[in-house]
Amino acid sequence: MKSRMTLQQRLILPIVLLGLITLLSNILAVFSIHNVNSNAGIIVDRHMVSEAQLEDIRRSMMEIHRLALSHIVAADHATMIKLIREIKEEEAELDEKLADYASFVKYWMPVKGNVGIHDASWRARFGGQIYKTNGSHGCINTPSDVMSQLYEMAEVGTPVIMFY
Repeated sequence: MKSRMTLQQRLILPIVLLGLITLLSNILAVFSIHNVNSNAGIIVDRHMVSEAQLEDIRRSMMEIHRLALSHIVAADHATMIKLIREIKEEEAELDEKLADYASFVKYWMPVKGNVGIHDASWRARFGGQIYKTNGSHGCINTPSDVMSQLYEMAEVGTPVIMFY
């Protein structure tokens, strides 16, 4: 003997299924928000480290300038030689800092301020969801082969429209 569902049972079944799907969707959204917040924290931490490194580099450059100006107004030969040695030491320190910080790019196209489009030879993958776990500091990282073509096509002043 076949059991038949009543009209009430047939109407309630889709509502129950939609409720379960909504619950599952909300749970996944909470996990996604947690991942985004966690990844944002990582990106901010990396950015702050970069900012601190840049500030350290700026200070070193200012010290070199200060020493160079002192060299210009130095009264005697011994003081000039001492200042030149200090300048060379500061320059060597600055070179070390720059070597630690720098990520050199072959193609650079500024968009606004320090944000630009450039090649990123250190990346193995581009696009998709990569920005969630391994983003940039604001620049648009582009595969080298694509960037070389774009660099040849675009002229200074070419309008750039960005969606974000």
